[in-house]
Amino acid sequence: MKFRISLLVSFFLGCAFVVKGQNSVGIGISGQANTTGTQSLFAGNRAGITNITGGQHTILGYFADVSTANLQNATAVGYNTIVNASNNMVFGNNAVVGWGFGVAPGAAAIRVGSGATNGNGATLTLAGNWTSTSDRTKKHDITNINYGLSELLKLRAVSYKWNGTNQTDFGFIAQEVKNIFPEIVYGEEGQMSISYGQITAVLTKAVQEQQKEIEVLESQVLMSQKKIAELEASVQSMKANNDKVTAMSEEFENIKKIVGVEANAKVKK
Repeated sequence: MKFRISLLVSFFLGCAFVVKGQNSVGIGISGQANTTGTQSLFAGNRAGITNITGGQHTILGYFADVSTANLQNATAVGYNTIVNASNNMVFGNNAVVGWGFGVAPGAAAIRVGSGATNGNGATLTLAGNWTSTSDRTKKHDITNINYGLSELLKLRAVSYKWNGTNQTDFGFIAQEVKNIFPEIVYGEEGQMSISYGQITAVLTKAVQEQQKEIEVLESQVLMSQKKIAELEASVQSMKANNDKVTAMSEEFENIKKIVGVEANAKVKK
């Protein structure tokens, strides 16, 4: 193996080729076209072959490369991996289907760790859905939560703008949520974060509580409707009886009139 050092403190290992540009390193036949690009690492046969003036790259793997000659601060790791924008990192080519951090990905696109201290197996599914670990075998002391509707009503939903980007967003303030649901707020002052997904359990409990209230109200409504129906039936019965009484009264009045007419006729005779 030959080893050469350029006057600009760039060097190349494994082939008779010097990477031009300051403070750049090449291992294998890599970075051959680099001219003024600086502070880059190329490793693997033909790695970074497209780069000419770009710098601060990390290009690792056979045919790993940048898409254009002048990108800055780009990283490509893996066989035939191409990074096509400055300040971007690409791990693996489009044939790769799984990435694991501390554990094999298995059937997931991304899997993080395997225990409660390193990610607990949280995954990104192949369909693109982030999931939280929830397997019963990873839990103990399982009990119903005490949180519900009353706690949800204490939350203050807010709209805000992010410092640095001024982008409008909405959600909660971690310090405020910590006073209500301390279990789902992580980090110290200045770096607090919220596990929004865990609020789903509280929402479920709140809906269940409201459903019970709705069922009680529905029962009360049904009882009221039944009583109203009974009252209406009584009113109709009373009305029918009243109609009969009215008819009898009218008939009685007619009889009185007839009797009166006949009595008057007899008197005249």
